[in-house]
Amino acid sequence: MTLLQNKKLLALFLISFLTVVLYGNTLDVPFYFDDETSIVESSVIHTGALSDIYQAYKLRFVGYWTFALNYQYGGGDVTSFHITNIVIHFINGLLVYWICALLFKFRPERGGVLDISEKWLPLLAALVFISHPLHTQAVTYIVQRSASLTALFYLVSVIAYVHCRIVKSKVRLVVWFCTLVISALLAIFTKQNAFTLPIVLFLTEVVLFRKLSNNQIVSILLAPFLILAGTYLLTPETLSVLDDLTTETKSYSRIEYFFAQANVLWIYIAKFFYPVPLRLEYLYDQHSFSNTQSYIALLAHLIVISSALLFSKRYSLICFGVLFYYSTMLVESSIIPIQDMAVEHRTYLPNVGLIIALMGLSSLLLEHCSSDKRKIYLFFVCSVFVVGAFSLLTYQRNEQWRDPITFYKHELKYGPDNPRVLNNLADAYFEIEEIDKALPLLKHSLSIDAENLTNTQAVNMLAMLIGYKKYEEAEELGESLINKIKRPFLKRGVLVNLGIMHLEQNQLEKSEVAFKRALNFKPITAKVMLGLAVSLAKQGKFDEAEFYTTQVIKVEPNNAGAKKLFNQIRQARQNE
Repeated sequence: MTLLQNKKLLALFLISFLTVVLYGNTLDVPFYFDDETSIVESSVIHTGALSDIYQAYKLRFVGYWTFALNYQYGGGDVTSFHITNIVIHFINGLLVYWICALLFKFRPERGGVLDISEKWLPLLAALVFISHPLHTQAVTYIVQRSASLTALFYLVSVIAYVHCRIVKSKVRLVVWFCTLVISALLAIFTKQNAFTLPIVLFLTEVVLFRKLSNNQIVSILLAPFLILAGTYLLTPETLSVLDDLTTETKSYSRIEYFFAQANVLWIYIAKFFYPVPLRLEYLYDQHSFSNTQSYIALLAHLIVISSALLFSKRYSLICFGVLFYYSTMLVESSIIPIQDMAVEHRTYLPNVGLIIALMGLSSLLLEHCSSDKRKIYLFFVCSVFVVGAFSLLTYQRNEQWRDPITFYKHELKYGPDNPRVLNNLADAYFEIEEIDKALPLLKHSLSIDAENLTNTQAVNMLAMLIGYKKYEEAEELGESLINKIKRPFLKRGVLVNLGIMHLEQNQLEKSEVAFKRALNFKPITAKVMLGLAVSLAKQGKFDEAEFYTTQVIKVEPNNAGAKKLFNQIRQARQNE
């Protein structure tokens, strides 16, 4: 049997080949943004203790446990992290193929399906999923593994549910039911959007199997509302706790977020069909859309959802795909306020629904053209062209990810006043010692929002300037930071660096002033007291210097610098 004759073997080959070609260039992509805090600087991930990981990450435990495993076996090398993400994406491609093949095989109105549709459309769906540029953020951006891994367990759960409904062997039923339960639990403990899984399973039953009576459907739909009402009557405080758990930010209300998301969803859908340009961050907020825009957007969604429900018996695949899309968006694009209004990785799982809907639409189109083989060939030629175009965009986007400077410059084209991107681009220039390019970016960022500059960035950039003996620029930056930032620990770090800089220049009075200003920010650290003690000792203020040196030794008995300074002070006094 040739490869072309064995459609499953061909699917495996093409999906794996396309995955490797499109993501093989990401193995050296460095850590970005939240990768640093979530992985590189996380002591919990470094130790890898299961109990600590669960305590720290709760409902995202599974994903972070995989980060700990990567770190345990590969250390801080990005390669193992990327290989894991790529493998997850590859498996998801296989699962999309599997679920589409199942839906074709067991859809209620399957009598009209052409053999060519059932044979090739699931493979085409999988290739679109693998090659789609929107998915790069969930694969190449390491920390967003939570999105792709949740999708893996989510799709396994749906496939397991379908098998539970069609198998006749009791043994197989038990196996598939256990698979459903385990995969559902893993999904829930990977990312919170997995809580929509019961809704999708309910839709699978209603749209595809159609065994529930109208009374049963109404009862199931009413059950969550009755449970909430009963909970409120018995324990009103529970709803207050639930409100806190489902609010990530207070920057906007649930209603404001809901209406903004009505617009954002259309942006996501448009990006699915025309994924240009790709961006890490979209700086939308509750004021980005007018009331008229929001009302029209919401009305359009209601029309689409109503149509999907109304025509579900006639066009099951299309309608199931549409309802799958909206259901899987419920957690992140409805009434649960999240700080980031729009990010591309949220589309990873919902896009499976759009792909299923397009597969159903393609099947109808092929049936309509069944008498004209030229039109069928043209359809598949166009489909190959689409996959090719998506593949090119995906490869190019991954090339951008490989070089932080290229990546951040691309982001600045579409968000020139994004403080986080400005800070990170400046940081990237600092690392390659291109100070003249870094400083203007940093100053621009500070003029917009100094609070977005992290402690590490602020102190490190100041330290770099001092290390390169750019004292005037360092002092200007330091004073600017002190005047604009509010966080005490960050101000303390800036003042310490300024104190060290003045010591290097032998500006002892300025150094003393900087370190004493740093004392005002609790907790007082050994570094602050030791720096002040050195400054005082060099001015001959031995009483004060000895006091602070003694305080350092009390806090850190093994501090060699403090011990050495203490002995030098005693020796200096003896020589007076």
